[in-house]
Amino acid sequence: SDNFESITPTGKWLVVNPDNGVAFEKTNLISGCSNNGSQAAYINFRNSTTNGEPDYLFTKVNLNDYISANFGFQVAYARYNSTVSDRLKVVVSTDCGETFQTLYDKSGTNLATTSSFYTNNWYPTNCIEWRTENINLSNYLGEELIIGFAGECRLGNNLFIDNVGITGTTQSACTEPINVAAANITDQSATIGWMSTDPQLLNYTL
Repeated sequence: SDNFESITPTGKWLVVNPDNGVAFEKTNLISGCSNNGSQAAYINFRNSTTNGEPDYLFTKVNLNDYISANFGFQVAYARYNSTVSDRLKVVVSTDCGETFQTLYDKSGTNLATTSSFYTNNWYPTNCIEWRTENINLSNYLGEELIIGFAGECRLGNNLFIDNVGITGTTQSACTEPINVAAANITDQSATIGWMSTDPQLLNYTL
């Protein structure tokens, strides 16, 4: 998980900026909501000069031990006007970035977390300007993924991402039993005894 309160960039994230222009970065210009702290990732669409060029923020996720999983994050975004529609996607790759599938795709009114329009640079100043999103990753259990955000600028206003993380249920790792002993051994059978070191794990497969 990442709330972007630590130093960024960290080893968790890869910023991809194809046009060498405005890109995802960390900002400390958010305020008014303790759940979001004082820092978040954002992309400054308001001051971008490239219309329609996507920028990316990627991380690696290992779902090998998960039996259920969700990708969650918080987003904050305000529109410039009723016609300009910046866009945010969540994309995932199971082949080390060769190909990507889109899991989430919102723009304009569907992306906005405030109904107001702002022609100047906008920054979230209270909790109601953040929305929590959750994406089911059940189709990717047992996989190692590259997952992240694709922000598409339409010269609108700033987009913020915070409190990114994986939630779900993991399976217990198999712990070795102790005091393993065999008795009454014949060519066809044997009696095996052991003591489990995990109170939730009472059966073993031989």
